[in-house]
Amino acid sequence: MADRPVWSKNDIGMPESHEMRIVGGRKNRAGAMFWKVGLGTALAGGVLFLWMTDSDPGEVEQEETPSAAFEDPQTTEEVLKRIQWSEDVIGLLRRATEALKVSVLNLELPGASAREHFAPKVTVLDLGKPRDVESPHAALESLLEEHVWSVATAGQEQPRETLAIWEAMFEGIDFFESAGFTIVRGRFDANRSYATDVKFSGQARRTSGHTVYLSGHLDLHWVYGPRGEKKKHWRIDGWKTLDLHETIIPRTLFKEVLEQALPSETTRRDALRSIHQEKIVDYFLDPELEKPAGFQAAAWDRHPGLSVVDIDGDGLDDLYVMARWGTNQLLINRGDGTFVEEAAKYGLDLEDHASSAIFADFDNDGDPDAIIGRTLGRSLYLTNEGGRFVDRADRVDGPLPYLASSVSASDIDRDGLLDAYISTYAAATIQEELAVATAAPVTDALAARAQENILGQFLSSEQSARLGRIFAEDANLIRNRPGPPNVLLRNVGRGRFVRGADSHPLSVWKNTYQTTFFDYDDDGDGDVYVANDFAPNVLFESNAAGSFIDITAETNTADIGFGMGASAGDFDVDGDFDLYVSNMFTKAGRRITAQAPSLDERFKMMTRGNSLFQNGGSSFERVSGLEPPHILVEGAGWSWGGQFFDFNNDSYLDIYAPSGYYSAPREIAIPVDT
Repeated sequence: MADRPVWSKNDIGMPESHEMRIVGGRKNRAGAMFWKVGLGTALAGGVLFLWMTDSDPGEVEQEETPSAAFEDPQTTEEVLKRIQWSEDVIGLLRRATEALKVSVLNLELPGASAREHFAPKVTVLDLGKPRDVESPHAALESLLEEHVWSVATAGQEQPRETLAIWEAMFEGIDFFESAGFTIVRGRFDANRSYATDVKFSGQARRTSGHTVYLSGHLDLHWVYGPRGEKKKHWRIDGWKTLDLHETIIPRTLFKEVLEQALPSETTRRDALRSIHQEKIVDYFLDPELEKPAGFQAAAWDRHPGLSVVDIDGDGLDDLYVMARWGTNQLLINRGDGTFVEEAAKYGLDLEDHASSAIFADFDNDGDPDAIIGRTLGRSLYLTNEGGRFVDRADRVDGPLPYLASSVSASDIDRDGLLDAYISTYAAATIQEELAVATAAPVTDALAARAQENILGQFLSSEQSARLGRIFAEDANLIRNRPGPPNVLLRNVGRGRFVRGADSHPLSVWKNTYQTTFFDYDDDGDGDVYVANDFAPNVLFESNAAGSFIDITAETNTADIGFGMGASAGDFDVDGDFDLYVSNMFTKAGRRITAQAPSLDERFKMMTRGNSLFQNGGSSFERVSGLEPPHILVEGAGWSWGGQFFDFNNDSYLDIYAPSGYYSAPREIAIPVDT
């Protein structure tokens, strides 16, 4: 057999002491276990190994100078090395892509800070001219113009000193509001050579005053060195523009009006304040400060919330703003585009730990009552008594739960009374209690620890014991992580509820972010879709008696991944409900899983992003994708609670898909924070 190429770490710009990251020993700056981010770059190490083998790798010995076969990896270890090194190179290239972004913001490419990231000679395939295209969005033609840029027919070699790229794009641009170059995937071509697929996106203001959104793709080729130079780093020696698309918006569709909507400076300050962020800064800068019980810097299990309700019956939508820490606000709509804060007047100035709320007439007296989902405190049931909300938890025949993530309501048994359903979530808390990493295998020892009063401060002893048994029976921390029971509250009249048994199918025992009731089969009752994180989602069919059957498998709606929301709507106008499910789209996860041919296909699915399911009557078909002819609604980033809505009042449902991870406080942020 011929010798295969031997690479050293110096060949890609890493010191010889650089070690492959193995799951189990690394913690982030806050001391919390590295968890969902494992689908990003952490996959390159032990996480991916675990997924490929579903076993414990133990201690993985690494050569100081690995001899991995980059052209033809044959063993699991060689695959991991190749992926690890590729991800490390992408990390090294971030400084260059950041400099490219700054160049675009300064209307020159490359600018002074970016020029050093180019080789002495660069082959450039540049832009041609923009041409009008027929908009696929006929209903939006009055709102936007679309252009596609042509690309030069041949590349030209340019010296670094006089290099100028995309000059035609900058003509007519007044300034860029934002811009970015994102590496979608990368691959080693040869020794000291690396190729990347890059996505460009930007938002700019033209000299005409119009807003323009730009998106494009390019291939960047990089070389490391050159040899002999004292200061070596990766440099671009090939720039190939593949496409550039621009959408021009003649007028602004939405604008920020908070200052006008909240004329009270005190109300506005409180609405903008994040006590949680203040706590993060305090605790990071002074580690000796005592943290509140259950505090998580990156509060995976605990988010603030917002609910819309006409609290005073005047036909105007009011806003209930919930705080993770601090006092909730009730913003009363005055009908002139402004709001006034009146939470105390209504008895809704609740303190701390609110995550969600639903306002509905649970006692059938004609005004809205409320169920407030809370995390580190018990959830609340409040009835509206003469315009003031009063705690009536005593009208529930069991304790309301901690760890609430969302609240839903539906008349599940069609008796004319609204029932309630509280989704719960504790994925990170469970992981912290078990003191394990994200992808740790559920060994006998771990299962035994899970039976030692897990979540004991939030669950009854019986519930904690049941959760421990579930861990022992069938748990996987990535694809089937158990969680606290969801809670069904059956309305039995006169504003009273009976709590469903923990053995009820809707208890689920996963980590649920959102539950959506909708009549998928058009039989008149509310079926329910449960979006779970770190586990398959579940669709339950309801019958008139209020019982539920799991029909996930036969309807093709499991959508394994990181379920973070679900919305039902008839997007294809055929008379039945379709389903849009929010998940996590990760470029790092997609490029890493694509390099592991023996990886379980379920894990590849978990990086795809959001899912659009078309209702076919007895089952659903996933019609979304990242490339035509699929419907292009998957690549929506780290998505949360995407919703159907009719944006332009043309009677067709559009989709709003919020996304994001977190933004670290600037006082303590580091470059890898998102």
